[in-house]
Amino acid sequence: MSIYVANFDDIPKEEFLFLPGALEEVFETGVAWMGTVPHPPEALDSWRNQFLADKFLRELLSVEIPQKGKLLGVTGVDLYTHGLNFVFGQAAMGGKACLISVIRLDPRFYGQIMDRELFAQRVIKEAVHELGHCYGLEHCRDRTCVMCFSNSLRDTDAKGKNFCR
Repeated sequence: MSIYVANFDDIPKEEFLFLPGALEEVFETGVAWMGTVPHPPEALDSWRNQFLADKFLRELLSVEIPQKGKLLGVTGVDLYTHGLNFVFGQAAMGGKACLISVIRLDPRFYGQIMDRELFAQRVIKEAVHELGHCYGLEHCRDRTCVMCFSNSLRDTDAKGKNFCR
């Protein structure tokens, strides 16, 4: 195994049982659940009603995983980072950990009806994107490449789940 997935304690892993298989398909490596990671309460910015992604990433970096492994954390809270209104995820470039927030990937966040397939595809794309950063990949200009930066859901929906050449 070289990729591990952990859910933060704000969201049940049962909602993401599709994720390991999808990541195995893209990365052609073993993927396993690590368990639940504690939600960092000090990450809340009560004025913004959002959570600072850096603190979630710091929590993940403290989790022990096998050498050369990568850890993906999944949370259900709304994340931001300095300089951006929100983020779908964040990664330690070339590091061992990254995370995604699924709240803005869910159609219900925008008052729409839940579409499980669309939601799953968005989660997979953002997970692959953030793991790509862990493997040292930067943003790509190819709008169909999973490493293209997503400034909106339109961007996420337009790109594929795989890497370009």
